[in-house]
Amino acid sequence: MDLYTSTTKVWCAWVSSTSDYLEWDPGTSDKTWSYWIEPDSGTSYTTNNYTTDSVWSTWVLDGHTLIIQGAAIPPQTPEQKAENDRIYAEAQKAAEESMKRAQEERERAEARKKVAEEKALDLLMSLLDEGQQAMLKKDGHFVVFGEKTGNKYRIKKGLAGNIELLGNNDRVLERWCWHIPYGYPDYDNMVAQKLMLEADEEQAMAQANKTRMN
Repeated sequence: MDLYTSTTKVWCAWVSSTSDYLEWDPGTSDKTWSYWIEPDSGTSYTTNNYTTDSVWSTWVLDGHTLIIQGAAIPPQTPEQKAENDRIYAEAQKAAEESMKRAQEERERAEARKKVAEEKALDLLMSLLDEGQQAMLKKDGHFVVFGEKTGNKYRIKKGLAGNIELLGNNDRVLERWCWHIPYGYPDYDNMVAQKLMLEADEEQAMAQANKTRMN
């Protein structure tokens, strides 16, 4: 076991024959990688007598016969080169057209989204009084009062968790999460929340997930 007290001897032993690994000289590289890929266990390659041709090809030797040997790739004929160039050009053109169509679709989707947002805002503004409209333009929210309790609620622009139950001095007591399905403009969501709180506060209270604020 003392023979393996250093990483040097471990590697040395693995790449050397059982009869001569003890004589391995850590000052040379004679019996490391070059020895491992050497076909004749009686001799070893050194950094002075092997070439790059010996390394991989020797490792795949079956005894003394080379069973795998690389071959040079023949040059393309003019016809082959022309055909490969044509295929590459067509593939590049198809990729560019695909990217262009995807970009155009993104732009159309953004345009549709913008139109929907504008229509939803127009609808919301038509349902707010002047004070609520001014608040929405200035602060991005407005307040409503519950039809049953008279509680004061702040509805902020957004989809989820955007309703706040207010207490004295407008301190936030609870944050409510109740909203229409995803995919609709935020302003449509605010319309639905406003109408629910003003027309059926009990139902809104029953459906909302509430987070108590300290």
